[in-house]
Amino acid sequence: MCDRDRAGVVLTRACGGVQFVGTDCGDPLCPSCEPYRAKVRRDHWQPVAEKMRYPVWSIFSQRNISDLDQGKELLKSWRRFQDTRLGPRNQKRFGVEVRDYIQEHWRDEPIEVRTWLERCAKFERRLARSSEPLRVRDLTGRGFVTFEITYNPVADSFHPHLNVVRDSRYIPQPYLVVLWRNATRGEGEVVWVKKLSNIPEDMHEVVKYVCKPGDIPAARRGDLRRFLKGLRRVWPLGGAKPCEREKACPFCGEVGCKAHMSGSGVILRQEDTTLGKAVLVYYGQDVPRESWFVRIDYVWQQAGAVAIDLILRELACHSTPAPPVAVPVAA
Repeated sequence: MCDRDRAGVVLTRACGGVQFVGTDCGDPLCPSCEPYRAKVRRDHWQPVAEKMRYPVWSIFSQRNISDLDQGKELLKSWRRFQDTRLGPRNQKRFGVEVRDYIQEHWRDEPIEVRTWLERCAKFERRLARSSEPLRVRDLTGRGFVTFEITYNPVADSFHPHLNVVRDSRYIPQPYLVVLWRNATRGEGEVVWVKKLSNIPEDMHEVVKYVCKPGDIPAARRGDLRRFLKGLRRVWPLGGAKPCEREKACPFCGEVGCKAHMSGSGVILRQEDTTLGKAVLVYYGQDVPRESWFVRIDYVWQQAGAVAIDLILRELACHSTPAPPVAVPVAA
């Protein structure tokens, strides 16, 4: 059982409310802690996406790898991609490769070929108007990058890729493909580019997991844990910073209601009740008492006297079936 499912700390609010917060076990493959980490990442970075003028979500990937040590090449390739110069000499070379890519990729669709050539020509004219040589990082703007890796059981290989949310003007997809292939030495591909239209829903997809723990076989979990140890899951672009928004107290509703740790606790018992999932927490030897908490949004909030009475009555009903009760009928 994960530590978050059984151990944690007891927080006491300034208003007197008490919460039990599970501790993170630190395992990147933990199915209990990873949803909470994803929620924290979303809370930190969704405000950044909401302030973007031109929010775009792109996925940069490379070929599947069997040796996880090769996965760090993806991060080096991203740095090379960001540092790629777009001066006149490189513009000419990349322009030729972009046109070859368009002719090859849409060879059976002449209308698409003409459309993409016009878009790329317009983009090149915008680059030419710059008074000084640009780098790719000057075009991507502010945003953030999340690392994700999936497992292919058929080939017994891993697929690392980057989810990039950026605030930038239009960059044609063929140009992104050519620039990314150049940075990855031909190993990479830009598989998807999408405008963020529904930011809450799209942000859930961007940060929902680093990997799918249920898909990783036991024989490869040790290697994946070693690979992910110390690896940053999210990093900023263009000086963007995560937002630390203070949340309102769940008891009094005040944003400024501070909390302090008043002790640690261990879950002794878990039960499903009409109030939701309830747990019995033992505070430890320093504070030898027990309290019932109810799960609300990843946090156990202490149940009131009425709620505790309801929990105990339900538990009594679960342990021994109650006899049928005759309901009086009004005359």
